[in-house]
Amino acid sequence: MEQEELNRFQEQVKLKKQIELIEENAKKFLSKEALNRFGNLKLAYPDKALKVCGLILEAVNQGHIKGQLSDEEFLGLLKMLEEPKKEFHMRTR
Repeated sequence: MEQEELNRFQEQVKLKKQIELIEENAKKFLSKEALNRFGNLKLAYPDKALKVCGLILEAVNQGHIKGQLSDEEFLGLLKMLEEPKKEFHMRTR
């Protein structure tokens, strides 16, 4: 039982280090304003922050991003991640 807990803990530490590495690499491509927005996003929505880091690194690897992303460009990436909102229609009888 203790060995299983130790293995789980080690996996969590390993995963956390990988996430930190991904974030550090992605943050290199953010302007000061975009970095500030990323910090706010990470506090409020950590999952979205990680997804946008993945998008940034993917775009860098494909050559779509050469320099730093402006705040507007970063905001555009965030909007790409937004799920479409469901519309509700109410019928009255």
